[in-house]
Amino acid sequence: MKRTSILTLFVVFAFSNIIHVEKIRAQDLQSFEQFSDFYMKFYNDNNFQKSRIILPLKGIIKTWKEDIIKEESWKNKKITVTPKDVFLKKYDNLKTSMINKDSIIIEKYWIENSGFLVEKYYRLKYGKWYLYRYDISNL
Repeated sequence: MKRTSILTLFVVFAFSNIIHVEKIRAQDLQSFEQFSDFYMKFYNDNNFQKSRIILPLKGIIKTWKEDIIKEESWKNKKITVTPKDVFLKKYDNLKTSMINKDSIIIEKYWIENSGFLVEKYYRLKYGKWYLYRYDISNL
């Protein structure tokens, strides 16, 4: 009888914890920032943009200078995150894509067969979106 009571208490306790965890997950999903809202604000509000870049920013900047490929990190560099609209105005044959992988979104711009490629990696962290990697290749 004692074993049955303990087992019953254990099952009830475990079940109530599962329900509690599922409620928390549902609340978290509802409180997640929508990427489209983040994206618009990220490119229209400089202070917001600065607050949503994870430092030190990961990524590589590749450029071609005097027949040498130069690779630099974002360390000690001013971070300027150029919006897609600017690239679209500058380059006629620019291709773009957004790749969504659960809590990561990769924004990509490129010109085929040119050596020009920009990749921005956004990560969902604590329900908010952040830029955490920015790669530029202009070879």
